[in-house]
Amino acid sequence: MDGMYGVVLCSRCRKAMGADLRNETASCQCGNVLKLKEMKKFFESTDQREVASAVARMNAELEGGTEEWEALAEESAKPDVDDPYSRMVSEASTLTDSQERMELVVRGLTDIQGSFTRDDLQKALRMLGVKEVDKCLELMLRESIIYEPETGVFRAV
Repeated sequence: MDGMYGVVLCSRCRKAMGADLRNETASCQCGNVLKLKEMKKFFESTDQREVASAVARMNAELEGGTEEWEALAEESAKPDVDDPYSRMVSEASTLTDSQERMELVVRGLTDIQGSFTRDDLQKALRMLGVKEVDKCLELMLRESIIYEPETGVFRAV
């Protein structure tokens, strides 16, 4: 069995996140450690893409953006399994460690495109419910997770 994944809500930052329910804990991007056994699961599935979609929808609802989300959902009723962004974000959304999640995203962007811009990263991170793109870039540069071979262009280390 591949595993069961779920959508939980962080008690600190009030953001939805995907979690591998086989784990005892999950780390939110805000740094809060969640005890999964004690958490309400808003959605559960064995399909990581379904969980990623549920996380995006729940975060949109929490931010009051359900109309925009619905419009996007109508354009693409089903996630495109051939779309590398969708596959990468789906896989990243199930990781419990926020640093691992970011590393997977930047490695994926580097693999897909060779290098990436802030806008490319923003597209992927928004699919994960992350708003603070510039802070993520600064942290990943400082932690040597990515480097900037030319101004505004990044690559995974």
